[in-house]
Amino acid sequence: WDNRPGRYFQSRCKSCDKKRYDSFYEENPDRRRDIILRSKYSITLEEWNLMFWEQGQCCAICLTTEPCGKRGWQTDHCHETGRVRGILCFDCNVVVGKIENGWMVYIPAIQKYLEDHDALVNQEVGREVLCS
Repeated sequence: WDNRPGRYFQSRCKSCDKKRYDSFYEENPDRRRDIILRSKYSITLEEWNLMFWEQGQCCAICLTTEPCGKRGWQTDHCHETGRVRGILCFDCNVVVGKIENGWMVYIPAIQKYLEDHDALVNQEVGREVLCS
């Protein structure tokens, strides 16, 4: 017996419940998506679809029509307010998240790294041309 608040016995086992939910969501993928959008972002699937249509059915940043990666389109939102800003491809969503979390300070270091790497590659290519 578990008498802690919020704990109770169920007439079905967890694995039976999981099978039931999985089969329901497999048969109703839009319903599952709607539930996830409502719980995570407080918007309906209909509102999400309208937002995506209004931004041209493409990423709001790079304008690609392919979502990139296995995860599909990403719902970009402000982590402080929870407000949905737009629909992004996976790559743009990752970049926005990094920038939002203070990664802008690394941009000069990243630029230097890329420039140094390009200079090194150019030196090696130059040596190969001279030796040929």
